[in-house]
Amino acid sequence: MSATTSEIQGLRTAPVPGPVAGRLFLPVVLSGSGMVVLDIFIVNAAIPAVERDFHAAPTSLEWLVTGYNLAFAAAMITGGRLGDCFGRRRVSACGLAAFTEMSVLCGVAGGTAALIAARAGQGLAAAALVPRVSAIVSLTYQGAARARAHMFYAPTLCGAAVAGQIIGGGLIAADVAGLGWRAASS
Repeated sequence: MSATTSEIQGLRTAPVPGPVAGRLFLPVVLSGSGMVVLDIFIVNAAIPAVERDFHAAPTSLEWLVTGYNLAFAAAMITGGRLGDCFGRRRVSACGLAAFTEMSVLCGVAGGTAALIAARAGQGLAAAALVPRVSAIVSLTYQGAARARAHMFYAPTLCGAAVAGQIIGGGLIAADVAGLGWRAASS
């Protein structure tokens, strides 16, 4: 199925934010991708604690990571297309809400199967959130402003990866309210 000319033209037009909105807009848009990467690395830090708490088998621990990544990768194209069809802002908001709900389900999971299912749900939600970040930046900014906006994308992801390990390890070590790894997963 190919896009019509009017669909393609509609995809290329977006309001350009004013100077104040532009400064606030970019961090908000990039935070979605940052949050997804942050979560990946927080969970990686939590794996030893999950193993101890649930007496989880190595294959279950592998599925905590793989289930998320598999769902995320498999749904990325669909997530991007949903944004094109139903509106980037709407689908991003739904993805963010679903990601938050799945995080809560991870935190209250009673076993590895429930935790793996919630992580796969997070991957699907991330696929609704992430694909449109680059598209929104490309459609919102023009010329040098677009280049500057894209310049922040990679550092956001790298910073989130580093912060995820530090935050995850810190939350687990602090054992906030006796929650252990659950504080890091929700």
